[in-house]
Amino acid sequence: MEADATRAAFDVDAYAAAAYAQGKSLEDLQTELSGQLQRVRRSLYSLINERYEDFLGLSTSLTGIDTTIEDIRQPLAGIKQGIEHVHEELQSKLEYMDSRLAYRTQLREKKLLLRVFIDLSQLLDRVAM
Repeated sequence: MEADATRAAFDVDAYAAAAYAQGKSLEDLQTELSGQLQRVRRSLYSLINERYEDFLGLSTSLTGIDTTIEDIRQPLAGIKQGIEHVHEELQSKLEYMDSRLAYRTQLREKKLLLRVFIDLSQLLDRVAM
């Protein structure tokens, strides 16, 4: 029972269950898994050696990224501060509008009451005549 542990879809549980189903001893399973581990290590070393130049290039391309980040940080802080200021202004305007709407609602209710009182007064005047 040979499985390729370098595959991305390698399932250890399925591998161990299949070995158990075949009646393999723990020693045999350990030997097989040790061999798989060696193959995985060789594969990893090979991949590192193949990509070593890319790896070194990555570290050199990241040189100076700190200054770039700092160069961006200052304008972003200014933008954030501007957004916070606009948010505060909008919040203030929203509160003002809410208070004005509440005031209009009160006026509308008072106007309705006045109409009721006027109608009641006119009705009482007619009854009194």
